Amino acid sequence: MSLWTEKISRRKLFGFGLGGLLSLCIGAFFFNRFKRSSYKTLFFSSSEVEFLQAYSQTLLPPTPGFPDLEKAEVIRRLDEEFFFVDPSISDDFKSLIIILEYLPLISGYWSRFSKLNEIDRKNFLLSQETTKSDTIRAALANLKLPVYLVYYGHESSFKAISYDGPFGNPPEKLSESRIYYKKSWGNYERSRLRMEKLRRSQNRKADVAIVGTGCGGATLAYELSKNGKKVIMIEEGGYYHTGTFDNHELNMAGKVSAERNMATDATGTINLVYGKT
Repeated sequence: MSLWTEKISRRKLFGFGLGGLLSLCIGAFFFNRFKRSSYKTLFFSSSEVEFLQAYSQTLLPPTPGFPDLEKAEVIRRLDEEFFFVDPSISDDFKSLIIILEYLPLISGYWSRFSKLNEIDRKNFLLSQETTKSDTIRAALANLKLPVYLVYYGHESSFKAISYDGPFGNPPEKLSESRIYYKKSWGNYERSRLRMEKLRRSQNRKADVAIVGTGCGGATLAYELSKNGKKVIMIEEGGYYHTGTFDNHELNMAGKVSAERNMATDATGTINLVYGKT
């Protein structure tokens, strides 16, 4: 699935000035510290969901006759779509989220986007749509498109837009990817693990111990825990080799960890992730 109206390279994302770089630095440091989302997702972190929820509410304000975001399953369906998207696209999409979440801080506002009130969010988006930066305008367009697609493509929106639905109204047949997502979501809830710092005097028993979440470690832990095994994962903070730890591994680590930034902890301590289905 390709959601881009214009391909935005990483060099272009980082090329819109010192303010943009500052925004990203602030975002990268603080973004995962704000986790107050009630949505359960497989791909997006709770802080990313918080932004998407605020952004979608501003983009699609309540209108008589139209479903709300929850009824149209906007967040869940975005999560499902990007769960299967190529990392070259999904990584850029997450970069856009960080940019626009913290861009208000260098645009005259004293808060990140998801913490602004509704009026300020709307005014901010309007101001950025007329900015001279082609990159920012493209970023807004590339965030807006998938939200519109999942919202107006949901059956709860059909009547409001005078669409009768597919010809003959055939029963929905789930694709293999959607079936896999639903199964993964269910297994994720059953095999969700938590993190703690392991002291030398502490002992933990498990069926399998995996050192390092990169190079397939998180994937292996997820599959084993999904199949009823008690799994211990040991991660040495942020001291992993970034060349072996890609977006897929981070997603897998997020599926088995209650803290999605587990692998980005740069304290140097050894963290233990454990649990069983």
